[in-house]
Amino acid sequence: MKVFSFLFLSPILCHGLRHPVPPTLELLFSANLTLGVPIDVGLTPFGEKLIVPITDGAFSGPGLNGKVTIGLVTSLTGSHGTQRADATYVLQTNDGANIVLTERAIIPYVEILFETGSSKYGWLNNVTAWATGTESDGLLSLNFWKCGQIRSLHCVELELTILRVLDCRQLFKIRSKAQLLGHIKLNELISAVAGSHNED
Repeated sequence: MKVFSFLFLSPILCHGLRHPVPPTLELLFSANLTLGVPIDVGLTPFGEKLIVPITDGAFSGPGLNGKVTIGLVTSLTGSHGTQRADATYVLQTNDGANIVLTERAIIPYVEILFETGSSKYGWLNNVTAWATGTESDGLLSLNFWKCGQIRSLHCVELELTILRVLDCRQLFKIRSKAQLLGHIKLNELISAVAGSHNED
């Protein structure tokens, strides 16, 4: 835990506090979900709960197209009117990959995570997304926006290795040159390290 805290705090430690930069949003895909008949669980100690099956659907976007095969939405309305909605459903791409989509929402804010074993769509495993949309007559229409991509464990391990021999200033030079926060090849990292030492 301390290691990961250091990695996330290292920009502040080395460069000081900076003005916050708003995240950039990139459209992943749009989806239409068909909702089944809701099951009213009733008033629970946590609020009024509904279970809503997702019976059908389709999605399309840049590089992502297919159908929604199955899913479930759990809706909870609190005593003060706060509405939470958690959902899990399966996207099946046109080329046969299955992607599990998990929603965590406090309406109208919806956070999205993905999980898949597909090598082609594996990049989604590191994506955090947000969704916006509307519901009408049992049809839920959503737009999914990519707002961030988590660094892979491989990249974090590489940073830890470099931290053993370099100071913060050198690390950020390497990040800048080799784009360590994205998809990096080992030979690019080696070249960046060599270049950093040569400059110093």
